[in-house]
Amino acid sequence: MRDRITGSELEKYLNLHELKEEDHYDVVIDKYIIYLYNKKDELSKKAFTTKVVEIICETDWDGYEELDFEDYKQDWYKYKILRDQSIDNQMACLYSSMYRIVMNHFNKKLKTKYPELISNKTNWEYEFDDEENDYQEIDTWLQWQIDKCWEDEGLIENLEIKKLKGKELITISAQTGSTILIPEDVVKAGYRDLDEYRKNLNEAKISYYGADIINWPCNRLLGQDIPPELKEYFPLSNLELDIEEARRLCNRKLEEGYDENEIFDEYLIDFRPYDKLEKIETIDFFDKHYIEILMFFSKECNETELELSAFEKYYSASEFKAKLVEFYQDTSNQPIYKAQLKRDQELLTKVRAKLSTVLWPEGKEASEWWSKKADEKKIEGDENYALLAEMISKFHNKLISGTEILNPVKELAESEKARILKDMIKVGKWFISVNQSELGEKED
Repeated sequence: MRDRITGSELEKYLNLHELKEEDHYDVVIDKYIIYLYNKKDELSKKAFTTKVVEIICETDWDGYEELDFEDYKQDWYKYKILRDQSIDNQMACLYSSMYRIVMNHFNKKLKTKYPELISNKTNWEYEFDDEENDYQEIDTWLQWQIDKCWEDEGLIENLEIKKLKGKELITISAQTGSTILIPEDVVKAGYRDLDEYRKNLNEAKISYYGADIINWPCNRLLGQDIPPELKEYFPLSNLELDIEEARRLCNRKLEEGYDENEIFDEYLIDFRPYDKLEKIETIDFFDKHYIEILMFFSKECNETELELSAFEKYYSASEFKAKLVEFYQDTSNQPIYKAQLKRDQELLTKVRAKLSTVLWPEGKEASEWWSKKADEKKIEGDENYALLAEMISKFHNKLISGTEILNPVKELAESEKARILKDMIKVGKWFISVNQSELGEKED
């Protein structure tokens, strides 16, 4: 938590410690804000931001109006944090919010109160430039909450925690949202250190999705045109934050003695979203196509039903996604799903044919390479991939035929089989070759 700097250089510069009456104090601050804004164009954005934030951090000034909900919400969306996080008594006010407070005070009050003192006639726009300090404060709070959880021995014992990597780590991290991070994600994945968790999660995603981050499922729709009626659900992080916030509020309402007028100042630790894990394949499908899915859902049902599903049924983000994907795939005329299924089936047909006619046993070196690949995938938690890699290893040792390679995974969904085979084809090491058009990736 940030503490106000007493006896600061700014207080001395403005002689604030010598003022006796509160009205005089506010007038001095008001005129200093005007002075600062008049000089805005002479300062860098960083320098101007620092001086604006100092007004709240380094003085006792309180002659301003609090931000309204929508103003605060802009910062929650910006930093991908929950309202529950921002109101916790261990989380300091963000510098970005402080900047908005001073900016709003100038635009709404000072411009009309002291027009003769203002030489910079342009409207003060939000041009905050100190995100690194806010991110540092958020990380400090996250680590504090993580430590607090680990200190609760009863809580840890009940959670049956083990340290996760690979696909299992990705799956846990996506239950409350693919784009947001809460302390419970870190603890449930078995980590005590936030930096270690982030490093391992990033490595797992690169291994699972590839190094091109913009093509990860949760990033696929960034920069694309969004239908006006769905603007409030974009980007994906905004939707996930709103769903998780609504779920937490619903759970508070279920608590004994809940008072809707009570002001909460403590983050509620909640591990319920991990009781039933949704498959990462389902979550990824939603993330890649969620605008199309939401459009389809709102047309087949209505916008009210969409709101109910997202915000009034106690769903976690992953549950909400799974419900809509299930509805989408079980209902007729779902163009994306049908097109993807068709591409996956075509790929599997080509691969089966080539496994029986084109792939030839390459001996010990190829067998050992695929055996090592299987071990790597087991460590990552990708058991399906590991199983298929073991079969290819056996094939190169002449223990099975090419037609038998896919037998152990025949019960898997077509999309899961296609995912694994696409990666194996890209590896290109002692496996069949398929050109880019046959992979169907341009249409995905």
